[in-house]
Amino acid sequence: MRQILLTLFYVHQQQLIHRDIKPSNIMIQQNHNIKIIDFGLATKIGTTNNDICGTVGYIAPEVLCITTQQSVYSFKCDMFAAGAIFYKLITSHDLFKEAEDYANFQLKLDLLRKLNTPESGIDLLQKLLDFNYKTRLSAKEALSHHYFTESLRVSAKKSLQMSQQNILLANTSQVSLIGTSETPIQNVNIFTQNLNRRFRFSIQLNN
Repeated sequence: MRQILLTLFYVHQQQLIHRDIKPSNIMIQQNHNIKIIDFGLATKIGTTNNDICGTVGYIAPEVLCITTQQSVYSFKCDMFAAGAIFYKLITSHDLFKEAEDYANFQLKLDLLRKLNTPESGIDLLQKLLDFNYKTRLSAKEALSHHYFTESLRVSAKKSLQMSQQNILLANTSQVSLIGTSETPIQNVNIFTQNLNRRFRFSIQLNN
């Protein structure tokens, strides 16, 4: 998720709004770096538009509720879509499938607590999915969220455990398969399954 936000931060620095952030437009390279693709609907920040564009499930509410003939798109609509992707990475389910889901949004967040999702993760999600675009997090603000600080601590703990395991295997002259590369990940839909497994493992480490 952090890489997605870093990429969006760069895009927004170029004064661009993607306007169609969704899993199929996020590609994972063989080196696990993330690329955002398909800028066909992209527009410059501050450009007036009279069209509603995006993909159902990832469109920000302020875009759906356009009542004037022309609307100024904000980069915050990309951040709302990033929040919807974050929800899918955690649960493997779409957050919004139809209009009624926007009204039931809080109920879906409550379900995350039943999955033992860290409170910091729920807090980040709520701030990315803030229905008020004026107070919704920017990419820069999201990257500074304490959820990522906690995640880095968990990753460091996991790396230490793996290093200790590798040392033990080396001392006993055993061969380890840790680090063997698998089939390159092609898109975020496949990547979701891997992230879910890592996410649950991270929770166990925190406990």
